[in-house]
Amino acid sequence: MSSTCYVPEHRKISDVKRSLRPLALLVAFVLIVSACSKPISPEAAALPDLPAIDADGLAAYLATSEVPVVVNLWASWCGPCRSEAPLLVAASQRYGDTVQFYLVNVNDTQQAAKGFIAEYLLDGDFEFGFDPRSTTRRMANIANALPGSAVFAPGGERITSRAGIIDERTLALMIDEALNR
Repeated sequence: MSSTCYVPEHRKISDVKRSLRPLALLVAFVLIVSACSKPISPEAAALPDLPAIDADGLAAYLATSEVPVVVNLWASWCGPCRSEAPLLVAASQRYGDTVQFYLVNVNDTQQAAKGFIAEYLLDGDFEFGFDPRSTTRRMANIANALPGSAVFAPGGERITSRAGIIDERTLALMIDEALNR
């Protein structure tokens, strides 16, 4: 009685491994994306989509303003924007009707922007805009930094702008300059 043992060829095993590689990559990608995405909170889901704004729309908005306007550019993925948010909430409460705060979300998605607003900005008195292509940066004179803030006089003349996170004193000085014109 002879016994034979079947040994598969190596190239056939390697063919199977090769054919499974795209599937393994797809599974890994799906797991990574699902781990990184945060479900939207009920507060964020209840918020309406932010109105679209571009540089021309911002210029038109500023031209009709009767009070100074603080324009703040932010994104949900921006760590310093999270740090600056409580300052903006406090300033909007402090200045009330004497200053308008217009917060423009840039380079982001509606869902992420609404999640950020629900988590950090609900207690403030703000107008919001959504600029996924960042066209409003040139109006605010903010090149490549987030957050960025600019203060405009009534009628739309830019008074000052700052790239990067600002502190309470700097924001107060920027606003005071606009109020004392």
